[in-house]
Amino acid sequence: MSTAPKKTARPVDPSRLLRVQNRLDLILSEDLVSGLADVRSSMILDLSDTAVTAAQTDPPILKSMTDRVIDASIVHHDLKTYEPSRWGWTCRILGQRNDYRLNPQDPDSFPVSVVFLSPPPPDGLTKANVRQAYRLDLSGKDIALTISPAESPVKLVNFSTGGVMLESRAPHEFRLGQALNYVITFPPTDDFAETTLRGEAVVVRMEYDQQQRAAKLGLKFREVNVTSSRDIQKIINYYMLEEQRKRNRGL
Repeated sequence: MSTAPKKTARPVDPSRLLRVQNRLDLILSEDLVSGLADVRSSMILDLSDTAVTAAQTDPPILKSMTDRVIDASIVHHDLKTYEPSRWGWTCRILGQRNDYRLNPQDPDSFPVSVVFLSPPPPDGLTKANVRQAYRLDLSGKDIALTISPAESPVKLVNFSTGGVMLESRAPHEFRLGQALNYVITFPPTDDFAETTLRGEAVVVRMEYDQQQRAAKLGLKFREVNVTSSRDIQKIINYYMLEEQRKRNRGL
């Protein structure tokens, strides 16, 4: 039996999928303990080489959020099967305007409130989950994790595109707002070789369990490069499929 890796979705040229009037979902933040995400719906109003102009959201994206890095995605339906798939990119909020005119040459055009986002990278949009902020339960998996400068071992509880939740029996080593360096190594599978993620994350949530004498720590990834972002999505897609297969077998 062949053990060659299965084909995974390659990045797609943004010009193939992004269109004016596409619905656009913006993920501004996640609660890494509850698994809830701040997802705001918008619409693409204009596209250029320097920015994606989107309709202001409700609640609005504030001026104070300028320069924040967020995730943007659209749902694309296959022309033949009409099957949905989600494609997106990590972008930066460039600014806002409350008097943007879709047709500046027309003095009677109605001004609208918009948000400017950095455009997708030249190497394209990456495939994302149709379910936003999917959180994988990875407890019991053979995944190596180190956190520094913490000295005591930690346990990986779950994992998502935005961060991880850990369990620590030495919560005194952590504090809210603390920046930590992480190294997470996933074992090889049929879909990908051994994959190691390295980067910086911030402690955004702490919950202490008196009975277990342990704390759950929500860590949010700081800026993730394109390669790591694709690796994270690839890992999530694989384990999601594995979970579905187990449910189908009644395990």
